[in-house]
Amino acid sequence: ACDYLAENPDTIVIVSGAQGNDEHVSEAQGMYDYLVEQGISPEIIKLNRITPLDPGLVLSSVRRTGALLVAEDCVETGSVGVRLAAALGRVGWRGRLVLCSCGNQFIPHGSVAELKRSLGLDAESLRKRSLEVLRHG
Repeated sequence: ACDYLAENPDTIVIVSGAQGNDEHVSEAQGMYDYLVEQGISPEIIKLNRITPLDPGLVLSSVRRTGALLVAEDCVETGSVGVRLAAALGRVGWRGRLVLCSCGNQFIPHGSVAELKRSLGLDAESLRKRSLEVLRHG
């Protein structure tokens, strides 16, 4: 994927993710640092609010790239990713969309880092998912 991004510099990479008390960096910062280390200059898109959701900034990016990965440490029902998918669908966008969330399941107790790792929402898991999206995007 890093080779793909080097050959396709117009590709938009969206990173997000909070930092738990027991984590060295946030998932977003970890992803950003990893991409920069690979020689990629990601575009950072920050949603200043999630309700009401304004998909305009994301829409302009995904129209150029054709792919979007949304990673959230919340339940899937009613999540930003689900609402973005609906909003993008309403305007006719039909690109590749990957949602990473806690799903709609019971989450056991544990530290933030342990839970994110078990749900595939830690920085390393999100790096791998991002590379998968870029390879197939």
